[in-house]
Amino acid sequence: HICSLLLILNRIDKINVTQEGLTRISPINSFRDAGLHPAMLQNIELAGYKTPTPIQRYCIPAIKMGHDLLAVAQTGEWPSF
Repeated sequence: HICSLLLILNRIDKINVTQEGLTRISPINSFRDAGLHPAMLQNIELAGYKTPTPIQRYCIPAIKMGHDLLAVAQTGEWPSF
């Protein structure tokens, strides 16, 4: 299962994110770039998350800018652990 998880994590950056609407959101590259409250950042680090997923890269800045957000992700391609 660890090998499968590593393969998934190595491919996650290849997931395409599509934006609709007039405003283009610039993605973050790390949680530290997101301008999160220190307590939130500490919890992310304690949970062991190193880099945001593709959808988080766009959603975090959009939410911080006050935009409404609807995010859809396909399910069923990743193995369950």
